[in-house]
Parts: sequence; structure tokens; C-alpha cells
Amino acid sequence: MGDFMAAKPAGQGGALIEKIKAGSETLNLIATSLSNRIGDFEVWLKELPGKVDAVLWNSCSDERYLFGVRFGKFRNNWQLLYSYSEINREDEADWNPLSDASLETKLLAVEHLPKLLESISSALDARTKQLVASHKNFEAFASEIGIPPRKANEDEVPF
Repeated sequence: MGDFMAAKPAGQGGALIEKIKAGSETLNLIATSLSNRIGDFEVWLKELPGKVDAVLWNSCSDERYLFGVRFGKFRNNWQLLYSYSEINREDEADWNPLSDASLETKLLAVEHLPKLLESISSALDARTKQLVASHKNFEAFASEIGIPPRKANEDEVPF
């Protein structure tokens, strides 16, 4: 391949080859930069002290399918994930790391990441309400059986 790309045909063909080579290098730089920024976003999400699984489904150009982005556990690690699913079969979706996706899939995912953040925020709110209610129920139960309340440490929420 190197010999073919190194050859410079005479005339307009040579200019076209040079344009393609330059365009290819530019495309590669921008695509790599986008992939790196998606990775930075994933790291930021992973560093949050409390994490929740959140999913966002969106329609595709093929109306029989949906495109999903998700922040969730995959092989015991929190990751940004993507999936394509038939409509009404989202529960059967096969999730894959966004970092391994094609450029086309990454471009589609980037459009939906702001709404995924909204889904994460809603999921955090719902999980917090669930935990507060569960904690209060447990404290009532513990009181009934004679387990005294804990002294709250600085990293615990007093109830």
C-alpha cells in the first residue's frame, strides 16, 4: 500500500491523490479527537461518587429501530454504551461500549449525550428518594427490635 500511496500520478490525478491524503489525515485527527473527548466524558461519569444506570432511546432513520445510549455496568465496569434495537424489544438490547463503536455510531451518540445527562439526573433523583424511604423504613424496623440509631459519621446522612 505504501508504494501505491507514494506514487504521484501526473496531472490532475496527482492533485486529487494529495487532496485525498490530506483529507484522510484531517478526518483521522478529528475522529480521534472526538473519540478522546467521548472518553473524557466517560471518565468524568465514572468518577462520580454515586452512579446509576440510565438509558435513553431515540428513533433511527430506519423507523423499525431505535438507537440507545446508556451509562451502565458492562463487564463489571461503568461505561458509556450503545445499542440498536427493534422497537418494543429494547429489553432484549445487546449493549456495547461506545468506545468500540464506529465513527457513525459515535456521531449519533454525541447528539444524544446531553439528554442522557438529563436521564442520569432523573435516575439519581429517583434512586435517592428510594434510598431515603428505605433508610427511614429500616430505622423504624431497627427501633422496633431495639437496635439503637447509629451516630452519624461525617460521611453519613443523619435521619
